[in-house]
Amino acid sequence: MKRGRVDANQKEITQFFRGRGFAVAITSDLGNGFPDLVVSKEGYTILIEIKDGSKPPSQRRLTDDEETFHAGWKGHIAIVKSEQDVIWLDSLITKKAENERTYFSIITSGLGIPERLADK
Repeated sequence: MKRGRVDANQKEITQFFRGRGFAVAITSDLGNGFPDLVVSKEGYTILIEIKDGSKPPSQRRLTDDEETFHAGWKGHIAIVKSEQDVIWLDSLITKKAENERTYFSIITSGLGIPERLADK
């Protein structure tokens, strides 16, 4: 089993995710192409591959194992190089969660679901 290596900015990125209210599991030691973090917020779980944004693009490439893992993964996965990427992900999740709450509110009020559930 190939062990993962830790990018220089992993601690900083991890702290930044936590500071924005994400739950964070550090998984970089799993190796074999598995991403560095698993983060969740607002009911969304995303696998995070950290790359050091201060390095040239040629040194930020996915490894062969990472490429294989990403290609086969059926859920959400993102490559994060900076705090800006975390902010972007956070805003995307917040927007999706707000839209889903609005959609659910419209559906339930239109169908009277709360009243039906209260009758049972």
